[in-house]
Amino acid sequence: MASIDGNAFETERRFIQLKYNTNMPDETILGWDNNPNTVANGNTDGETLIYNVAMGASFLQSSGALWFKQSLPNTWVELGGATSVASNVVSYTIPAGNTQLFYTLDLANNQNFEFTVDTIHGSDRSLAKVAVLWADPDMEQNEFSFLGHNIHIDIVASESGGDALLNITNDEATPVTVSVKVEAFAAL
Repeated sequence: MASIDGNAFETERRFIQLKYNTNMPDETILGWDNNPNTVANGNTDGETLIYNVAMGASFLQSSGALWFKQSLPNTWVELGGATSVASNVVSYTIPAGNTQLFYTLDLANNQNFEFTVDTIHGSDRSLAKVAVLWADPDMEQNEFSFLGHNIHIDIVASESGGDALLNITNDEATPVTVSVKVEAFAAL
């Protein structure tokens, strides 16, 4: 049978999830639908609740972004935001001796990327992993994994106007088909 003490215990250990449209005690809604790190304590009742809620609480925006209160007084991390974000695969057939631009990525969002490069030349195929790091003023890159046949392509990451560029040059005598997927730690 439920008791007042039992209910109090359950209330204290519950998981708190706030939403942009959470009903407040005064019958209004929470009214905040942005990054919870930017609330001002005391500005509105909703912002004050977000700022002062216990560690471990979550906050859901209308966009579907889910935040977790990591530490006090008001440090939130976006769940999924700290994991990698992958792009769709981009594929081109590159004529012999030509260079193809595969990606232009904003360095304001990310300073490091990992590219998977799948190359087909006739019946030969190779798969390479390339890490790229923007260490202003230099773009560092390292091919750290390679499988398959040695197909002669030149993978070059560079910076131009605040963007990371990924260009691939076909050094073979005939066309090659190259497919590239990029991963990063923030929005692409």
